[in-house]
Amino acid sequence: MGTDSASPRQMMSVLRAASGALDLDRVAETLAFGRRRLDSWLALDRRALIAVLLGADWPRALLAFPLTLALFLFQATPLLGSVFIYLGAPYWSIAMLNLGFAGLIAEPFLRPISRGWSAVGAAWFVGYFAVAAYGNFALHALAVDTAADNARQSLRFDPAWETLMLVDDGSPMVVSPAKLLEDYDLPVVYVEKRAGAHGDRPLVLAYRLGAPELCARMRGSPVLLPLGAAQRVNAAMACLFELTETPAPPTVMVRQSRGDLGRLGMRGHFDRIEIASGSQTRQLVTAEAAPLLLAPAPRIGCGFERGSDACGASFLTGVVEKLGLGSARDETELLARALDLSPGPGPFSSETVIASGRARN
Repeated sequence: MGTDSASPRQMMSVLRAASGALDLDRVAETLAFGRRRLDSWLALDRRALIAVLLGADWPRALLAFPLTLALFLFQATPLLGSVFIYLGAPYWSIAMLNLGFAGLIAEPFLRPISRGWSAVGAAWFVGYFAVAAYGNFALHALAVDTAADNARQSLRFDPAWETLMLVDDGSPMVVSPAKLLEDYDLPVVYVEKRAGAHGDRPLVLAYRLGAPELCARMRGSPVLLPLGAAQRVNAAMACLFELTETPAPPTVMVRQSRGDLGRLGMRGHFDRIEIASGSQTRQLVTAEAAPLLLAPAPRIGCGFERGSDACGASFLTGVVEKLGLGSARDETELLARALDLSPGPGPFSSETVIASGRARN
């Protein structure tokens, strides 16, 4: 065998190298061809897009939407905004958007454009009506359910040996200590003020009713201050006043909290009243909510106040309804029924309350 002859392994290496070079050339040609075709397709799509934008198949009713956006931007400007708001511009969007969607329904029957635009317009009205109808139905069901559940909440309270304390932690207080004293046989109602209290110890105030002349006498005292002038309580006049005081146990605690209702088709908030006496707890829930109107009423605009919440978009709602009260007038009466309080008012606090030294610090 000659020394210049190639081995089989060397021959295979040469063949692989040749085939690899050939494959790379073909790949390069394929990529170049694909790029040329892609460029031609993009150019064609750009021409078609320009034709569409010039109005070939464009519903004219869609002009209502950029006009609504422009109106919103005008309201947000410092100078023109006040003029537009005075003219009721935030409510113009109701007519503009509804006319725009109505135009999408009708225009395919008047001009040679796609009938799919009619489906878009119809989806706006049908979809909104479905959500609004559900909200109205759910609001009625929520009112019935909360009233029935509240009627089952009962925790007997005896003012002869128990004290009633409302906790004020910064949430809106829907139960009024003054109304409890004015309408029910309670000698005192305590309020524990945790919001803004100094240190870790909350401030506890005792609310009482006194004779009408008590308010006049307390105005001249540096430590005893009335909460207001003499006011009529049922058929009598009374003075409502407060003192710092530590209640004697056992104590029935009443905590109140508020949250967003978060229900589809309505807007509002709920108030939760939690009653705790030892290991026993009860819970009352009320709500203020308004359902969406059955016809779409989108309000897009600004108010006269300036800030992050001054401008925005929302749907107008119907009349705000109070839920969960049943036959009670308000949350104070609802709590009184749950505690089985006797109608009052209670007896006026005597001068011994003031003479005992339990005065405001």
